[in-house]
Amino acid sequence: MLRRPFFWIIAAVIVAFGLAPAIDNDVELRESLLLAAVYITLASNLNLMLGYTGYINFGSIVFFGLGGYICVFLMSAHDWPLAGAVLAAGAAVSLFALLFGLGILRLRGAYFALATIGINEAVKAFVSNFEPWGGSSGLYLPTEMFMPLGGPMQALWIIYFLMVGVMGLSLYLSYGIKTSKFGLGLMAIGQNEDAAALLGVRTPLYKALAYSVSAFLPALAGGLYFFKGAFIQPVDAFDLGLSTEMALSFRRTTFSDWCLITFLKLASKSLALRAVWRRRICSMRSQGCMGRRLTRRRSALNTLGRCCVRARSCWEVRKARA
Repeated sequence: MLRRPFFWIIAAVIVAFGLAPAIDNDVELRESLLLAAVYITLASNLNLMLGYTGYINFGSIVFFGLGGYICVFLMSAHDWPLAGAVLAAGAAVSLFALLFGLGILRLRGAYFALATIGINEAVKAFVSNFEPWGGSSGLYLPTEMFMPLGGPMQALWIIYFLMVGVMGLSLYLSYGIKTSKFGLGLMAIGQNEDAAALLGVRTPLYKALAYSVSAFLPALAGGLYFFKGAFIQPVDAFDLGLSTEMALSFRRTTFSDWCLITFLKLASKSLALRAVWRRRICSMRSQGCMGRRLTRRRSALNTLGRCCVRARSCWEVRKARA
């Protein structure tokens, strides 16, 4: 793996993320890059299911939200340290994904996609009515929770570097799985699941493991992100629109696609570009970022076909009159 250029490209991105805001102590750049690191983490882990196996997961944000809730709850109610709470959240969410994955991954196509939406909405409704987690009002963290990290200002920098580390792990994990025997089995499922099963791939187990692995790092990112804000509520934690936009934006993504998705999502923060972003999402198909070009080609072919039919009809009418 060390001989492959992509390994060093990821390393260069991690170093750039780490050094860029730290050189001039640029807080605004740090916050923007932290948000970009979150989106890259979510996209790369979504790629494990959607890109390799071809299963569209519209509810992947549930891992991010559950990780944040478990981490904040353990720290606020039981005084857990940040490291222990984040790791416990990741393990719990991965187990949750494994158990649910063994069931819902027997569905295929649109049925699986709808099931993931249902899981996200069910978890959101449960959390909104679960009083130990604050119900619909959410959970708050006191400022004293930042003192073990050197105070709020120092804690924000520590969280940022941890988030960059999680982003790097997610990119290396996605790339490592792609080049492994496990990744080969996942890609075989994506090409033809029935043929993969006939060739000896244990498709239910492979899909459930991929679903579970894709939940761990987003849960860590959710714990760090909501600890940074010292507040979490169901509306922010289980934003179905975010995971839907990401799922519609790509299939079998590359590093350039992750960069494009991150840029477009950051650009959507601007009100002037929000309408452009919405039109971009609506025009994308399951083919990924090339969906607009393919759609235009199909439209042109359809128009040409209609013109040919009309010309033939006119010729037949003139021939009949003659």
